[in-house]
Amino acid sequence: MNIDLLSLVRPNIRRLQPYASARSEFSGWAEVFWMPMKIHLPP
Repeated sequence: MNIDLLSLVRPNIRRLQPYASARSEFSGWAEVFWMPMKIHLPP
């Protein structure tokens, strides 16, 4: 039994482009300064 999977997927879903993150598109050097917030909770 062969099932055509593309016939089950809605056309608007088939037209979606793969996700590209800024991390994968960036070519160069950058420094990130991360300072976490300190949240003091009572004991």
